[in-house]
Amino acid sequence: MTRRCPAIRRMLKIFGLVAAALTLLVVAARWVGADRWTARTRGLRSALDAARMPVRPLVVDVAELDGLPAPVQRFFRAVLTEGQPLVAGVRLQHTGTFDMGETTDQWKTFRSDQQVITQRPGFRDVDRVYLDYRSVHPVGIDEIAAPSHDRRGAL
Repeated sequence: MTRRCPAIRRMLKIFGLVAAALTLLVVAARWVGADRWTARTRGLRSALDAARMPVRPLVVDVAELDGLPAPVQRFFRAVLTEGQPLVAGVRLQHTGTFDMGETTDQWKTFRSDQQVITQRPGFRDVDRVYLDYRSVHPVGIDEIAAPSHDRRGAL
């Protein structure tokens, strides 16, 4: 029995080292992935901001609504007032739950960060779904990138 103890100790030591190495590898992979995700979204926002142009005209002119379909005109006439400053861009942030189940309820927490500019038209949407309390799954980055208006998406 005394001869086996050093072998068992050696195996436990090797197992511990392998477990520590795998844990370190997982932590490093998550850190690198998060860093790449952050850099990509920062780059998209910078490209969208760099393509932004001044809004012209600066204020709402309801005469410009003539020629639009009647429901569109009714909507804009209800929410806009003559002389109101035009919106140059908006950033929307959402949090909530999302049902990912097709046949059964599988509600997951999500977070979304969207940026829209009106001159040159552009859009950036970054979505994350929390699969459980300790993991974040980047779902996608969508953009209609100004100035070329190429539509790109990634999952």
